[in-house]
Amino acid sequence: MGPVKEFKKSGNKVVVSCNDTKQALELRALTELRSLNMLISVSENQIEPDFCQGIIRNVDLELTVEALADEFKNQNAFKVRRLGKTRTVLLYFKGTSLPSSVKIGYMSFKVSEYIPGPVRCYVCQEFGHISSSCKGTPRCVRYGANHKVDDCPVKENPTCF
Repeated sequence: MGPVKEFKKSGNKVVVSCNDTKQALELRALTELRSLNMLISVSENQIEPDFCQGIIRNVDLELTVEALADEFKNQNAFKVRRLGKTRTVLLYFKGTSLPSSVKIGYMSFKVSEYIPGPVRCYVCQEFGHISSSCKGTPRCVRYGANHKVDDCPVKENPTCF
């Protein structure tokens, strides 16, 4: 398998960055790591290192993710995900450029670049990390005091901070 690109501890996890897809899949297949009850996941950029994400809007809610994936498999998309219970669908495309449109049946949908929202911690209310890895002081989302929102004495008329 050879040496990995990067090995670092992140909170209570160990993050391993592999050099290529083959190495990432070999790492995931190691039974020695599974016997240690380690969770092994391989991110999309390890499986398909050159990929881009695009969204399409106004997709019929009755179409399942499986049906959509079947429609897009010949259109260079390797993964499909609906954003919540909305009519917006996130597509993962092989390569580094988005197609201008995709087809579902006879209908054409414009593909737009997907720009994910910022990651926000719901403990300290800061951006860039999530609550499970937070080392900051709890901050109330209602008015900024140093306590969690669950412990907030103010239940109405929150103040922006």
